[in-house]
Amino acid sequence: MERPDDDLRARWQRATHAAAPPPLAPAAVTALLAQRSQGIGARLRRTARLELGGLVLALIGLPILLYQTQSRVLQLAEALLLVVCLGFCYYYARKLRLLRLMDEAAAGGDVRAHLQTLVGALRRLLRLYERQVVLLTPVFLLIGLIAGAVEGAPAGATRLLSWHAWPLYVGYGVLAVPLTLLQRWGVRWYLRQLYGRHLDQLESDLRELEEN
Repeated sequence: MERPDDDLRARWQRATHAAAPPPLAPAAVTALLAQRSQGIGARLRRTARLELGGLVLALIGLPILLYQTQSRVLQLAEALLLVVCLGFCYYYARKLRLLRLMDEAAAGGDVRAHLQTLVGALRRLLRLYERQVVLLTPVFLLIGLIAGAVEGAPAGATRLLSWHAWPLYVGYGVLAVPLTLLQRWGVRWYLRQLYGRHLDQLESDLRELEEN
C-alpha cells in the first residue's frame, strides 16, 4: 500500500504512468511542491485554529475561576496563567499569519526560497513555544508549593518557614526536575505530531526540488 507522504519523485512517477519516466522538470516539481505545501498548510491551519479555540475557552473560564477562588496564592497563579494565555494569543496570531503566507508563497514565483524562509520561521516559533511552556512548569510548581505551605501551616508570620512547609520544599526539590523534563518531552512530542512531521515532509520536498 502506498503511503500518502511519498516524496515528490514517487508522485511524479505515478502521474506519468510510464515504465521509465523522464527526469523531473523543475517546473513540474515546483508545481507539485506548491500543491503539496498548500495541502500541508491547510492541515496546519486547522490544527492552529483548534488550539486557538481551546485558548479562547481558557480566557473565558479563567476570570470566572479567579473570581470564585478564595486563596490569594491560587488567585496569583490563576492571574499569571491568564497573562500567559493572553501572551499566547500573539503566538497563535503569528503562527496563523505564517501559514497564510505559506499559501501565498506556493502561488508565487520563487516557491522554494519563500517556503524555506517560512518553514524556518515556523520552526523558530515552535521552539519559542516549547521553551516558554517548559520554563513555566517550575514556576507554577513553586506557586503550588507556596499555596500548600500557606494553607497547611498554622496562622502566623513565619508559616512559610514552619515545620509544616518543609515536606513541601523537599517534595518540590524532588519533583521539579523530573516533571520539567517530562513536560519538555511531552511538549516536543505534541509539537512533533501536530506540526513537526509535516514541516519535515515539506523540507524533504524542498531538498528534492533543489536537487532537480
